[in-house]
Amino acid sequence: MLAERFQRFLPALVTVGELASLVSGHPPLKKTNQKNVQLIADVLRLTHPGETVLDAKGQTIFRPRPYFYIFEQFTRERVERGKLPDDSPQHLIAARTPVVVSLHWLTSATADFISQNYISVGLLMVLGKRLPSTQDGKLQFEIVIPEKYAIVNEKGLLTGTLDGIAFDGSRDLGLGHHELVLNSPTDSVVVLWARAVEKGFLPFRPVQN
Repeated sequence: MLAERFQRFLPALVTVGELASLVSGHPPLKKTNQKNVQLIADVLRLTHPGETVLDAKGQTIFRPRPYFYIFEQFTRERVERGKLPDDSPQHLIAARTPVVVSLHWLTSATADFISQNYISVGLLMVLGKRLPSTQDGKLQFEIVIPEKYAIVNEKGLLTGTLDGIAFDGSRDLGLGHHELVLNSPTDSVVVLWARAVEKGFLPFRPVQN
């Protein structure tokens, strides 16, 4: 009888033990775990279900990854030995991935692609690029992932003409070359994913929660 009762309660005891181990190993109030919670919250705030997010190992959990392989030293070494193609940029383009989590162990092609086409806005990176300042306010840039973008600086949205058409907000930009002429030249110009601007995710100041 005693043995039967023990067997009946054994699964519950195992579950309690696993939960205790999990909390002990990853205290919810620990600073690093608070950062992970905030990371997931930011991803959910910025992206819609079905949109892809590139992270190291799926830690953003509620959004699909555009690239199958996880980013760790083993993956990078296989790429360097030619055992895996260094093609994650192509997956980012194909999935039109708008958000990337800052990663370690990136392959060289992926690191270069992200640095050229994404901008840090706190814990995340979003589609965008910084443009060099010019005295006449005339700028040129390339878009590799079509999306809706805004042109901003520290003070807010900029105005001018984009590809010969007046703009004062955000616009869908297609693949390829674009020409920007600002009404007032400024030292800081950023082409940024429009949704990030709308949600307050900017590269100039802390994200407003």
